Amino acid sequence: MLNLKFKTGGGRAFWKDIVHAHGWKIQQNIFSGHYRLLDPEDQRYAWGDKNAMLQQLAKTGALPSENSTSECVILIHGLGRLKTYMSKMGDALEKCGYSVIHWYYSSRSCSIDEAAQQLEEVITLNAKYHSAIHFVTHSLGGIVLRRYLARDRCSKLGCSVMLAPPNNGSAVAREILNFPILKTFFGPAGQELQNGEYISSICPTSVENLLIIAGTKSFAVENPTSWLSQKILPKPNDGTVTVEETKLSGEFQLLEVDSAHSFIVKNPAAIQATVAFIKKYSSKAIQPPEVLGSSKAEICHRALRFIVQNPRILKHFQAMSNIKCGTLGGKTWWKTITKFNDWKVQQNMISNHCRILDSKDRRQLWGNEDTVFHALQELIRCNYQTPTTKE
Repeated sequence: MLNLKFKTGGGRAFWKDIVHAHGWKIQQNIFSGHYRLLDPEDQRYAWGDKNAMLQQLAKTGALPSENSTSECVILIHGLGRLKTYMSKMGDALEKCGYSVIHWYYSSRSCSIDEAAQQLEEVITLNAKYHSAIHFVTHSLGGIVLRRYLARDRCSKLGCSVMLAPPNNGSAVAREILNFPILKTFFGPAGQELQNGEYISSICPTSVENLLIIAGTKSFAVENPTSWLSQKILPKPNDGTVTVEETKLSGEFQLLEVDSAHSFIVKNPAAIQATVAFIKKYSSKAIQPPEVLGSSKAEICHRALRFIVQNPRILKHFQAMSNIKCGTLGGKTWWKTITKFNDWKVQQNMISNHCRILDSKDRRQLWGNEDTVFHALQELIRCNYQTPTTKE
């Protein structure tokens, strides 16, 4: 299908992520339902139906191989929120090298079960391309994940972090959401959150490798619900959900942070704890090149992570002559193979030679395709034998 390549906003408002691989994203428009493929610079590379976008993504070489150690984290927002509400959490996870899926669902127009059905498609698709799938949820998002786990078993489930989940229903929902206007506004899922017994009947009572983060800031001017919940909820609570309401009967870890319900996803302590917990259950040990498969994009991405963590590694490429100079970022004649922490591996569309740009678009390395590719393979091999430490 004819495509005009142009810079986009990354799909933060009206698009939901379907697949994320080495900075490349397949997204679906929440209104029209059509799909598009964005490159690591958020330029529209192609558009059309889902299968066509998967084929286009495969042609770029960005799809992880069957033996890939690539892992993804799926973010599931809460009731009445957009996926951008968890962008700060997503940024922190992307900096650690995870492919982050900013998933969106129409939380105010669907039931918990309907949302879980939509989530199933995204999980099934990404399970083909990643060795592990982790989840970070906020509020209602945790119940949607539990409902999915009751419906299906994710064979590549890593760990889950639930932020302020109303796992036992919500007393605030029972008091507030019966008003006709609010009942209509928050939809079926909002009504279902009133009944803890119903939630327990459709969701598993335990989730393996689980961290629950609960807020304890019971009143916040910027959290209107807390204005009404002062006489309803026993402390500790986050103004919307009590700490007790977040708990499950199975085994889990619990962390309390000084945060209101709506803002716990942006709380520094919550973000730090989430990243640390996922790393604990991550299999992102350094792998030899043979395990990485034949995907050049995948090897470039792994090598770029090493370089960003320790730029002094570049001294090992002294044999490849380079004059460090500023560039325009390769917006016209270059395609970005992969990107990590604003560093990029790019390939010229005419000569096919490659280069590495740092976060300020300065050229740090360049050479013909084969030379750069084999140098990056050797970099991974060396760092597999002697792991790189961040300086």
